[in-house]
Amino acid sequence: AKEFVRSLCIGKTVRLVHEYVRGPPPNIQNAKLGDKKFGSVYVTMESGKDKGKEMNLALMMVRKGLVDLIVHGKAETNRSEDYAALEDEWKKQREARTGLYAYLRVDKAKGNFIVPDHNRRQQKAEEDKVTDYSGASDRVIPTHELVRLKKELSTKIKGVVEFIFGANRLKIYIPGKKVCIAIRLADIRVGSY
Repeated sequence: AKEFVRSLCIGKTVRLVHEYVRGPPPNIQNAKLGDKKFGSVYVTMESGKDKGKEMNLALMMVRKGLVDLIVHGKAETNRSEDYAALEDEWKKQREARTGLYAYLRVDKAKGNFIVPDHNRRQQKAEEDKVTDYSGASDRVIPTHELVRLKKELSTKIKGVVEFIFGANRLKIYIPGKKVCIAIRLADIRVGSY
């Protein structure tokens, strides 16, 4: 979902629509929890069959099965103006078992209610797990992994910039290897000198 949002939105002008404000739940005593503002983001598509059309980002993610829908009651007024479309698409994708909806099961003990299949989701999460070697002090790169990465990085390899620490330091995700690494750019100096 994160990569989908990044590829659609980074560097693009989007339209933000403020939808509603919701206060903290009444059973929460913490005064620091203020009101939360909710909104929708619309992106103008630059290619494909929807080129030039403004699309709701949340609806596109539901359509791809990348996120789940927060279900609201029929009388609930604090919800997106596109909630009906979101709910319709959510039902379609659950039925088609698209994306994360592929990891659902029918719970006969709960009256045939559809619930997440946690075992399958956990197995898929393990398969897709990304190892982050970008600088956390508790993540030391094992020697055999370091040797392998150095060898592979000695050639050109595709990566996605995840974060920019500064002008000379980047966090890069390498999809083919399922790792994140921190890179310091060679032969430049940044700062006052």
